[in-house]
Order: sequence, then structure tokens, then C-alpha cells
Amino acid sequence: MRQRQTLLLLAALATFLFTAPAFGAINQQGCLDYTFTPPISCAYVGVAEYHSGDPNIDLSDPRHRNFTGVVVDPGGIFEGTIDRFQSELDITVRGVNELEGYERTITLNLDCEAHAGPYDKGEPFISFPTEMMRVEGGLQGDPDFEMLHLVGGTENGFPSPGHLTAVDQGDGTYAIDSTFQMSFQVEYVGAPGGALEGFAGVMEGIATVTAVANDFNCK
Repeated sequence: MRQRQTLLLLAALATFLFTAPAFGAINQQGCLDYTFTPPISCAYVGVAEYHSGDPNIDLSDPRHRNFTGVVVDPGGIFEGTIDRFQSELDITVRGVNELEGYERTITLNLDCEAHAGPYDKGEPFISFPTEMMRVEGGLQGDPDFEMLHLVGGTENGFPSPGHLTAVDQGDGTYAIDSTFQMSFQVEYVGAPGGALEGFAGVMEGIATVTAVANDFNCK
């Protein structure tokens, strides 16, 4: 009984944080969904930082969205679920130094696999660890990029831990607070005749991304 009361108290507190006027920014960006990993009607936005990179381009404003083909199987590193899906990642490419003035938003098509901890959807407050195990994709045949390839996730040698909490809204949806710290590598080669002709590079970094409503800062 005490455990149930504790869960109800946590649910009430989390609901307050999502709805109180003092937290208007959270309310504006709040992610509501009935799925967890990924929350398909939401998107992830954040900030990327680089440990090493190309001196002539900067990649920023990651927006991970449009989750499709979701397949959920039991298992994984947390003995919960293995979630496989396809998605799109918008990234803004900005030129620096020799490429000063170049700016463009590109969209990468990705294949992903995330692992999630066990949970009981009957509880009003849910909390479990997550891990982005695999992120792979890119684009080819682009006017500016002969090749651009992104790889990330723990299985690929880029640790990407996360965590998710969900509060039952009483209408079949949950208020979701989900964050990942996604490590990744991006490799590119400029296309002949394009703005990046003669340029190539490899960048490694980490993006801290948080789930938000799909219409917030996203296509």
C-alpha cells in the first residue's frame, strides 16, 4: 500500500511539472504519447558537441523525428524490450573558415535500435533506463554531398545512454520525459561540382536530445 501511495505522489508531482504555469516552456514542448521507445508522435531535439571534427563545417540543431516501422520484441540489455524502427534526422550544416557562408538543412534516413527497461503500463508513474544501441544512415546522390554517413549507438562503439519517465494522463496517453546522450560519428565527402567539392572529413561528438511535441521546432 505504501509503495502504491508513493507512486501516486510521484505521478501527481510529475503531472504538476508538466502543467504548472511556472513551467510554461516544459508545457509548450511537452511530449504526449501512448508509446514509449520511441514516442512516435513526438520528436527529439537537442544540442550537439564535438570532440573532434572538420575545421570547415559545423553540424547543429539535430531533430530526430518521424519514427516508423516500429517493431518491439522482449529482451535487451535491461531485460525489457528491444525496439527497432526507421526515422529521419534533420541537421543544419554550416560552413566555417574556408566554407564561411554555406548553410543548409539536410535530412538523413536512419535505421535504429533502442533497448528499454521493463515497465508496467498499469502504473500511473513509469520510469526506466534506455540505451540507443544502434543508429546508422545517411544520404547519397546529393548535390553537395557525394557521401554522408552517420553511425552511432552503443553497439557501434558510441555509448548512448538515456532514461524515460511517463505519467498517465487518464486518456490513454502519457506525459513523456525522455532524454538520450547519443554519441556518434559523421563522415562526409563533397560532391563534384557542388558547394563542398574537394572537402571531406570525419567528426565525432555527442548530442543530448529530449523528447518534445512533434510540432515544436520540427517539420
